Amino acid sequence: MTGADSTVMLPLSREWRVDVLYEDRALLAINKPAGLIAAPESWSRTRRNLMRYLQEGIQRRAYWAVSRGIRWIKNVHRIDADTSGILLLAKTPVALERMSDLWEHREVEKEYIALVEGAPRQTTLEIVRGIAPHPKREGLMVIDDKHGKPAQTFVSLREQFAHHALLSAKPATGRTHQIRIHLASVGLPIVSDPLYGSGRPGPMPRLGLHAARLRFVHPFTHQPVEIEAPWPTDLREAVARLRRERGISDF
Repeated sequence: MTGADSTVMLPLSREWRVDVLYEDRALLAINKPAGLIAAPESWSRTRRNLMRYLQEGIQRRAYWAVSRGIRWIKNVHRIDADTSGILLLAKTPVALERMSDLWEHREVEKEYIALVEGAPRQTTLEIVRGIAPHPKREGLMVIDDKHGKPAQTFVSLREQFAHHALLSAKPATGRTHQIRIHLASVGLPIVSDPLYGSGRPGPMPRLGLHAARLRFVHPFTHQPVEIEAPWPTDLREAVARLRRERGISDF
């Protein structure tokens, strides 16, 4: 079983095209651009709804769907609209059920790259804090160790800059906004985060979070699968500028 060539793209619309990162008979992984909402159509009528584009493409028999024999597709998990990176899709209900079981039993390793404000006190840390919906603001989460759902995130420092840091974040659980609120809770808000950030201008205009890697054992072939998403241009440019400020060579 092999991953797809990163140059393969799905033309969703005139505005949106997405890279295919991995594909087999059961699964399809794409590199979601920041700005697209990974949500079922019924949740949002916005033109930025990724799942709506995919489902409409199947209904109108778009070439990318017909050539792959895709008649059904659902997102296995979610990532925030302003987060870029890997989104895994199931091509059949059975594939969705099997992958959902892996997610539920924490058998999928997820790694995100986060560009944050500040400097961690240590090179590795484990954040274990409960997360609950905000009692008054819909769509906002709060730290609530007493009543919230347990959440665990492992964080490691990749690179330290003058006023920012580049981190690897591996969430063991999958709570809404988990990485964003966990990092903010330890004084490391993600740059340009409109909900949990400092409000200060950041080195990139959108949320500095990228879903970079997934690892799991395939539920049908029982072979290990590793999927990686290249960094988007805005993240690469932001890190390059921060490196130049410190006199560090670029990528």
